[in-house]
Amino acid sequence: MFGDMRPPPDAVQTYAWQTDEDGVPFRQFDCAPTRVAHIMLYVTGRQFDDGGTQRRITVIADGFHTLTPEQTRQLASALSATADKAEALG
Repeated sequence: MFGDMRPPPDAVQTYAWQTDEDGVPFRQFDCAPTRVAHIMLYVTGRQFDDGGTQRRITVIADGFHTLTPEQTRQLASALSATADKAEALG
């Protein structure tokens, strides 16, 4: 369908093109995860047929974990950097 369209620059995996319930073509993509202590940050998104993108950030923490002050700062920094990158790239 749109096989010659370049994937988003931060995508490490793209999936087949499909259409949403309104008939809008898109493909899902995944970006490289970020790990802080026992917490993972995943950025996933959709790329549309016009090249535009929409990203979402998923935070996964398996159960309860206690973070040191330094780990808390690292997590805050990673969350902020991930959000900034997602906004900057679309």
